[in-house]
Amino acid sequence: MNQSIAHVALVVRDYDEAIRFYTEKLNFILVDDTYQPEQDKRWVLVRPPGSDGTALLLARASTPEQERFIGNQTGGRVFLFLDTDDFWRDYNRMVSLGITFVRPPKVESYGTVAVFKDLYGNLWDLVQRGSPVEPARSNLDLARRYLAAIERGATGAALAAFFAPDVEQIEYPNRLMPAGARRDLAALLDGAVKGQAILRAQRYDVERAYADGDVVVLEVVWVGTLSVPIGTVPAGGDMRAHFAVVLEIADGRIRRQRNYDCFDAF
Repeated sequence: MNQSIAHVALVVRDYDEAIRFYTEKLNFILVDDTYQPEQDKRWVLVRPPGSDGTALLLARASTPEQERFIGNQTGGRVFLFLDTDDFWRDYNRMVSLGITFVRPPKVESYGTVAVFKDLYGNLWDLVQRGSPVEPARSNLDLARRYLAAIERGATGAALAAFFAPDVEQIEYPNRLMPAGARRDLAALLDGAVKGQAILRAQRYDVERAYADGDVVVLEVVWVGTLSVPIGTVPAGGDMRAHFAVVLEIADGRIRRQRNYDCFDAF
Protein backbone atom coordinates (compact mmCIF):
# COMPACT_ATOMS: atom_id res chain seq x y z
CA MET A 1 0.00 0.00 0.00
CA ASN A 2 1.30 3.44 -0.95
CA GLN A 3 -0.26 6.49 0.67
CA SER A 4 0.74 10.11 1.15
CA ILE A 5 -0.72 13.38 2.38
CA ALA A 6 -1.36 15.47 -0.72
CA HIS A 7 -2.54 18.76 0.82
CA VAL A 8 -2.91 20.43 4.21
CA ALA A 9 -5.70 23.01 4.48
CA LEU A 10 -4.73 26.39 5.94
CA VAL A 11 -7.67 28.65 6.77
CA VAL A 12 -7.11 32.19 5.47
CA ARG A 13 -9.02 35.46 5.51
CA ASP A 14 -8.38 36.40 1.89
CA TYR A 15 -6.96 34.39 -1.00
CA ASP A 16 -4.87 37.14 -2.55
CA GLU A 17 -3.25 38.44 0.64
CA ALA A 18 -2.34 34.86 1.58
CA ILE A 19 -0.89 34.20 -1.88
CA ARG A 20 1.22 37.36 -1.64
CA PHE A 21 2.62 36.35 1.74
CA TYR A 22 3.49 32.81 0.78
CA THR A 23 4.92 33.59 -2.66
CA GLU A 24 6.64 36.90 -1.95
CA LYS A 25 7.85 36.44 1.63
CA LEU A 26 8.25 32.67 1.97
CA ASN A 27 9.19 32.26 -1.70
CA PHE A 28 6.62 29.48 -2.22
CA ILE A 29 5.44 28.47 -5.69
CA LEU A 30 1.82 29.03 -6.70
CA VAL A 31 0.82 25.58 -7.96
CA ASP A 32 -2.85 26.15 -8.73
CA ASP A 33 -5.44 28.91 -8.51
CA THR A 34 -8.71 27.73 -10.04
CA TYR A 35 -12.16 29.21 -9.49
CA GLN A 36 -14.88 26.71 -8.57
CA PRO A 37 -18.15 28.42 -9.49
CA GLU A 38 -20.43 25.76 -8.03
CA GLN A 39 -19.06 26.56 -4.55
CA ASP A 40 -17.96 30.16 -5.21
CA LYS A 41 -14.49 29.20 -3.98
CA ARG A 42 -10.96 29.11 -5.35
CA TRP A 43 -8.73 26.04 -5.29
CA VAL A 44 -5.40 27.59 -4.31
CA LEU A 45 -2.30 25.47 -3.76
CA VAL A 46 1.17 26.70 -2.79
CA ARG A 47 4.31 24.68 -2.21
CA PRO A 48 7.87 25.42 -0.99
CA PRO A 49 10.49 25.89 -3.73
CA GLY A 50 12.24 22.71 -4.76
CA SER A 51 9.53 20.49 -3.25
CA ASP A 52 7.17 18.11 -5.03
CA GLY A 53 5.49 16.79 -1.89
CA THR A 54 2.66 18.08 0.28
CA ALA A 55 1.14 21.41 -0.77
CA LEU A 56 -0.78 23.93 1.31
CA LEU A 57 -4.41 24.45 0.35
CA LEU A 58 -5.23 28.08 1.12
CA ALA A 59 -8.87 27.79 2.15
CA ARG A 60 -10.81 31.03 2.68
CA ALA A 61 -13.00 30.98 5.77
CA SER A 62 -16.65 31.02 4.70
CA THR A 63 -18.46 30.99 8.06
CA PRO A 64 -18.01 32.82 11.39
CA GLU A 65 -17.05 29.47 12.96
CA GLN A 66 -14.23 29.01 10.45
CA GLU A 67 -13.07 32.62 10.91
CA ARG A 68 -12.46 31.90 14.61
CA PHE A 69 -9.63 29.54 13.65
CA ILE A 70 -7.74 31.86 11.31
CA GLY A 71 -4.22 32.03 12.72
CA ASN A 72 -4.93 29.51 15.47
CA GLN A 73 -5.56 26.14 13.91
CA THR A 74 -3.53 24.30 16.57
CA GLY A 75 -4.40 26.25 19.70
CA GLY A 76 -1.10 28.12 19.89
CA ARG A 77 1.21 25.19 19.17
CA VAL A 78 3.59 25.05 16.23
CA PHE A 79 1.46 24.02 13.26
CA LEU A 80 3.77 23.49 10.30
CA PHE A 81 7.45 22.66 9.78
CA LEU A 82 9.43 24.23 6.93
CA ASP A 83 12.63 22.29 6.20
CA THR A 84 15.47 24.11 4.45
CA ASP A 85 18.92 23.29 3.09
CA ASP A 86 20.36 26.61 4.40
CA PHE A 87 18.93 27.87 7.66
CA TRP A 88 20.83 31.16 7.88
CA ARG A 89 20.15 32.10 4.26
CA ASP A 90 16.41 31.74 4.78
CA TYR A 91 16.35 33.16 8.32
CA ASN A 92 18.13 36.37 7.31
CA ARG A 93 16.00 36.78 4.20
CA MET A 94 12.78 36.30 6.17
CA VAL A 95 13.81 38.77 8.86
CA SER A 96 14.71 41.32 6.17
CA LEU A 97 11.17 40.96 4.78
CA GLY A 98 9.59 41.67 8.16
CA ILE A 99 8.62 38.14 9.19
CA THR A 100 8.41 37.87 12.98
CA PHE A 101 10.37 35.14 14.77
CA VAL A 102 8.89 34.39 18.18
CA ARG A 103 11.71 32.04 19.20
CA PRO A 104 15.30 32.81 18.19
CA PRO A 105 17.58 30.37 16.35
CA LYS A 106 18.69 27.45 18.46
CA VAL A 107 20.93 24.47 17.82
CA GLU A 108 19.24 21.21 18.78
CA SER A 109 20.37 17.59 18.46
CA TYR A 110 18.43 17.28 15.19
CA GLY A 111 19.60 20.56 13.63
CA THR A 112 19.08 24.32 13.74
CA VAL A 113 15.57 25.70 14.36
CA ALA A 114 13.63 28.91 14.96
CA VAL A 115 9.88 29.61 15.22
CA PHE A 116 8.14 32.26 13.12
CA LYS A 117 4.58 33.51 12.58
CA ASP A 118 2.78 33.65 9.26
CA LEU A 119 0.61 36.63 8.33
CA TYR A 120 -2.26 35.38 10.49
CA GLY A 121 -0.24 34.22 13.50
CA ASN A 122 0.07 30.48 12.83
CA LEU A 123 3.38 29.21 14.19
CA TRP A 124 5.96 27.51 11.97
CA ASP A 125 9.33 25.90 12.60
CA LEU A 126 12.10 26.84 10.19
CA VAL A 127 14.45 23.85 10.39
CA GLN A 128 17.72 22.73 8.87
CA ARG A 129 18.01 19.09 9.86
CA GLY A 130 21.13 17.01 10.26
CA SER A 131 24.39 17.89 11.92
CA PRO A 132 24.24 21.56 12.92
CA VAL A 133 26.34 23.88 10.79
CA GLU A 134 29.54 24.77 12.59
CA PRO A 135 29.05 28.22 14.18
CA ALA A 136 32.34 29.49 12.77
CA ARG A 137 31.41 28.54 9.22
CA SER A 138 27.88 29.95 9.44
CA ASN A 139 29.26 33.17 10.94
CA LEU A 140 31.73 33.52 8.09
CA ASP A 141 28.88 33.06 5.63
CA LEU A 142 26.89 35.75 7.45
CA ALA A 143 29.84 38.16 7.32
CA ARG A 144 30.26 37.67 3.58
CA ARG A 145 26.52 38.12 2.96
CA TYR A 146 26.64 41.29 5.05
CA LEU A 147 29.38 42.83 2.91
CA ALA A 148 27.60 41.72 -0.26
CA ALA A 149 24.41 43.44 0.94
CA ILE A 150 26.31 46.69 1.52
CA GLU A 151 27.79 46.42 -1.97
CA ARG A 152 24.27 46.06 -3.40
CA GLY A 153 23.20 49.23 -1.58
CA ALA A 154 20.99 47.59 1.05
CA THR A 155 19.19 49.98 3.40
CA GLY A 156 16.31 49.82 5.85
CA ALA A 157 14.94 46.39 6.76
CA ALA A 158 17.23 44.60 4.29
CA LEU A 159 20.29 45.89 6.15
CA ALA A 160 18.75 45.80 9.64
CA ALA A 161 18.24 42.04 9.22
CA PHE A 162 21.96 41.54 9.80
CA PHE A 163 22.04 43.38 13.14
CA ALA A 164 20.86 42.67 16.66
CA PRO A 165 18.59 45.43 18.00
CA ASP A 166 21.30 46.54 20.46
CA VAL A 167 24.13 46.49 17.91
CA GLU A 168 27.05 48.84 18.42
CA GLN A 169 29.60 49.80 15.78
CA ILE A 170 32.89 51.39 16.78
CA GLU A 171 34.88 53.10 14.04
CA TYR A 172 38.34 53.94 15.34
CA PRO A 173 39.94 57.25 14.29
CA ASN A 174 41.09 57.38 10.69
CA ARG A 175 41.77 59.96 8.02
CA LEU A 176 38.12 60.25 7.00
CA MET A 177 36.81 60.23 10.60
CA PRO A 178 39.62 61.76 12.72
CA ALA A 179 37.59 61.53 15.93
CA GLY A 180 36.20 58.07 15.18
CA ALA A 181 32.56 57.25 15.83
CA ARG A 182 30.15 55.03 17.75
CA ARG A 183 26.89 54.07 16.10
CA ASP A 184 23.75 52.25 17.21
CA LEU A 185 21.28 50.59 14.86
CA ALA A 186 19.52 53.82 13.91
CA ALA A 187 22.81 55.55 13.14
CA LEU A 188 24.04 52.59 11.06
CA LEU A 189 20.89 52.61 8.96
CA ASP A 190 21.01 56.40 8.58
CA GLY A 191 24.66 56.18 7.52
CA ALA A 192 23.82 53.65 4.84
CA VAL A 193 21.29 56.05 3.30
CA LYS A 194 23.67 59.01 3.48
CA GLY A 195 26.46 56.91 1.98
CA GLN A 196 24.42 56.39 -1.16
CA ALA A 197 24.51 60.15 -1.77
CA ILE A 198 28.32 60.09 -1.66
CA LEU A 199 29.10 56.81 -3.41
CA ARG A 200 28.06 55.62 -6.85
CA ALA A 201 29.27 52.14 -5.99
CA GLN A 202 31.50 50.32 -3.55
CA ARG A 203 33.27 47.00 -3.47
CA TYR A 204 34.65 44.89 -0.63
CA ASP A 205 37.40 42.47 -1.64
CA VAL A 206 37.96 40.06 1.25
CA GLU A 207 41.63 39.11 1.32
CA ARG A 208 41.47 37.01 4.48
CA ALA A 209 38.70 35.87 6.78
CA TYR A 210 39.01 34.23 10.18
CA ALA A 211 36.40 32.88 12.57
CA ASP A 212 36.70 31.74 16.16
CA GLY A 213 33.36 30.88 17.72
CA ASP A 214 31.20 33.99 17.66
CA VAL A 215 33.95 36.32 16.40
CA VAL A 216 34.79 36.95 12.73
CA VAL A 217 37.77 38.99 11.57
CA LEU A 218 37.98 40.24 7.99
CA GLU A 219 40.87 41.84 6.12
CA VAL A 220 39.29 43.83 3.34
CA VAL A 221 40.36 46.06 0.48
CA TRP A 222 37.61 48.60 -0.05
CA VAL A 223 37.09 50.60 -3.23
CA GLY A 224 34.43 53.31 -3.44
CA THR A 225 33.49 55.23 -6.58
CA LEU A 226 32.56 58.78 -5.58
CA SER A 227 29.51 60.76 -6.60
CA VAL A 228 31.04 63.93 -5.15
CA PRO A 229 34.69 65.01 -4.87
CA ILE A 230 36.53 64.30 -1.62
CA GLY A 231 40.00 65.76 -1.19
CA THR A 232 41.98 65.17 -4.37
CA VAL A 233 39.65 62.42 -5.61
CA PRO A 234 37.15 63.82 -8.16
CA ALA A 235 33.56 62.75 -8.64
CA GLY A 236 33.73 59.48 -10.57
CA GLY A 237 37.13 58.66 -9.09
CA ASP A 238 37.93 55.81 -6.73
CA MET A 239 38.85 55.98 -3.07
CA ARG A 240 40.69 53.01 -1.63
CA ALA A 241 41.20 51.74 1.88
CA HIS A 242 42.37 48.72 3.81
CA PHE A 243 39.89 47.67 6.49
CA ALA A 244 40.14 45.31 9.41
CA VAL A 245 36.58 44.47 10.49
CA VAL A 246 35.84 42.56 13.69
CA LEU A 247 32.31 41.21 14.07
CA GLU A 248 30.82 39.69 17.21
CA ILE A 249 27.81 37.54 16.29
CA ALA A 250 25.06 36.04 18.41
CA ASP A 251 21.98 34.14 17.23
CA GLY A 252 22.78 34.89 13.61
CA ARG A 253 22.96 38.67 14.10
CA ILE A 254 25.85 41.14 14.40
CA ARG A 255 25.92 42.52 17.94
CA ARG A 256 29.17 44.45 17.77
CA GLN A 257 31.33 45.70 14.92
CA ARG A 258 34.77 47.27 15.20
CA ASN A 259 36.37 48.97 12.20
CA TYR A 260 40.07 49.77 11.82
CA ASP A 261 40.17 51.71 8.54
CA CYS A 262 43.32 52.88 6.74
CA PHE A 263 42.61 55.11 3.72
CA ASP A 264 44.97 55.73 0.85
CA ALA A 265 45.99 59.38 0.46
CA PHE A 266 43.21 61.59 -0.85
